[in-house]
Amino acid sequence: MPPSGTPDPVGDALAWLFIALAIFAALIAIVPSLIVLALEGLAKVKHRPSPPLEPRPSAA
Repeated sequence: MPPSGTPDPVGDALAWLFIALAIFAALIAIVPSLIVLALEGLAKVKHRPSPPLEPRPSAA
């Protein structure tokens, strides 16, 4: 451990590595669920029955 007041490049690098790994792990955990939710939403929109078409009143 370096004396107080001197920079610690190894500790800084390990800290940034840990932060990057934590962010990467969070993305790995979140992105698949977001993809599934998006696909489910698209499936609901795609399979939603369309409203019946009403005949237009003729302008006689």
